[in-house]
Amino acid sequence: MRDDEIRARLGAINPWWRAAAAQTDPTAWAQDDRTLRYRAKYALGYRSTVLDDLPTEDLDDRLILLRGPRRVGKSVVLKDTALALCGRTDVDPRQVIYLPADAMTARDLTRAIVLGRELTRSVDLASGPARRIWLLDEVTGIDGWTSTLKYQRDNTAFGDDTVVCTGSSWSDTGEIERDLLAGRAGSGNARRLRLLHPMRFRDVIAVTRPAIPRPRPLAPWELQSEDARTSAADLELFADDLDLAWQAYLTSGGFPRAVAEHTRTGAVGAAFLDDLEAWLHRDVDRDGPMDSIPRLLAELHARSTAPLNRTAVASQLSYASRQTLICASTGWSEISRPTGVIRSPSRVPE
Repeated sequence: MRDDEIRARLGAINPWWRAAAAQTDPTAWAQDDRTLRYRAKYALGYRSTVLDDLPTEDLDDRLILLRGPRRVGKSVVLKDTALALCGRTDVDPRQVIYLPADAMTARDLTRAIVLGRELTRSVDLASGPARRIWLLDEVTGIDGWTSTLKYQRDNTAFGDDTVVCTGSSWSDTGEIERDLLAGRAGSGNARRLRLLHPMRFRDVIAVTRPAIPRPRPLAPWELQSEDARTSAADLELFADDLDLAWQAYLTSGGFPRAVAEHTRTGAVGAAFLDDLEAWLHRDVDRDGPMDSIPRLLAELHARSTAPLNRTAVASQLSYASRQTLICASTGWSEISRPTGVIRSPSRVPE
């Protein structure tokens, strides 16, 4: 990308900069933001708290790596964070820099960091250099992203900024530890590695069936305690309701849009399933045919109650090797945790 293209992108996707310069409401952009309007279309009241500490605590040099599957709401969480930061009286909205990095290169990322600071240099005029808050969406898909950020953290003012990186996957955790967590993730005690999972069963019950009581969470070592016995006894009258709620949860997989569609219509829409399948194909098995993901899921589902012969399954599904199957199935299990959207058998190719 050319510098003028990166400048145009940054200006367009950070509308709060213009509001700050014009001294208008820096949060008004949320009414027209496509991501937030899309969320409102399927809203049931659920909000993730995975980054709630960022807009409420003092700004520092923390670096947060937020991982989660596609379509689970990482971009929404970043937009909610940007909105909360724009509403703070002690933060100039031009300190907040949002960048969707999907399909960018390492060089594009480097130039975007340079140009992002340059475009917001007005915040440095009042009382000296001001800390920026970088919200880098899907940056982990860029080849060499860890080394790019490492250089910026070591050699530029980017090292003093607050940085949030999101992504659906990354190939080598060792590179992250070496390049970003070894002294470059900030001096505070904030959690550096975070996961945005699909909605928990408790979350789904809270927004879809609020009449069903929810016991307090129990640790595994408390399952045989008196508290566990009391909780189970209290819920005995709701056993049928909880069973139906659990079946609905398994069908939607906890993805916010899927939960909303299933709650309103009794089924997850085909459009969302096709969209999710396309992303899975790109992230898990991009070199395989388009039906590789449904075939893999069908095979894993069919064999879920018996030991799995990976070599035989790899041969049956035409994977290059047993290791290729392991990589594909591991990628899916990480993406779908704790559950996944499973197509009905009629939609799965034989």
